[in-house]
Amino acid sequence: MELLPSWATFFAVMLATVVFVFLLQAVLLRRRGAYKLPPGPKPWPIIGNLNLIGALPHRSIHEISKRHGPIVQLWFGSWRLLAPGEQDLFSARRLESLEHIRHEEVRALLRDLHSAGVAGNAVQLSDHLSMATLGVISRMVLGKKYVEKQPAGAETASSPPTTPEEFKWMMDELFLMSGVLNIGDFIPWLDWLDLQGYVRRMKKVNRFMHRFLDRVLDEHDERRRLQGDGFVARDMVDVLLQLADDPNLDVQLTRNGVKGITQIIHHALRPQ
Repeated sequence: MELLPSWATFFAVMLATVVFVFLLQAVLLRRRGAYKLPPGPKPWPIIGNLNLIGALPHRSIHEISKRHGPIVQLWFGSWRLLAPGEQDLFSARRLESLEHIRHEEVRALLRDLHSAGVAGNAVQLSDHLSMATLGVISRMVLGKKYVEKQPAGAETASSPPTTPEEFKWMMDELFLMSGVLNIGDFIPWLDWLDLQGYVRRMKKVNRFMHRFLDRVLDEHDERRRLQGDGFVARDMVDVLLQLADDPNLDVQLTRNGVKGITQIIHHALRPQ
């Protein structure tokens, strides 16, 4: 019996895989429909709703929420997720209250550039802009500028949650990993191979991020405890922790939830 050429065999296998995934996804969609999941755009076979996500994912999701509601169901490849379309944390009043941070960091950026110019040193502008951006984000969200070393005499009794170098690596890695296309998301039976090494990198940065945020939340809880009734929220983490203490929330916000939303805010605030 004459064997099929190798390209034909490969094509047949890929076609069978596509058909199988399509049918499996259709069955799952029908089964999950009974649970009254949030509305969302109809997914395409294999890619899901990835065709609707542009270069600015948070803006794409916001546009989708205008049509389907504040909480939408999206498919990224073979993975289903729920995405919040709007964030009250980003109200005009809230951002205006943090305007002084942006002004201070811009002035600090100009001082650094001027000092480098006076000294006659070559200036890598992208590095300065990146550090300034991370400085603004870390102060608005976390309350501290984790991208610079503390001046002499300013050290506290406890060691900082991370070094400036580790913080910058962690942020850069998170932003990079949030935008890559992982083969395992489209072909689940290849996920265990981690062909691109993205899963390993995601797990590594996730461990660092959780350890870092645990320390950050502990610091914020301690400040709230010490200030008592005179406590005033000064950053996004303070606001989230106050929401977590609210017994009237329809869905209780847990500590892991606070950490997860904090990561989302970091990504949303960083310019693309």
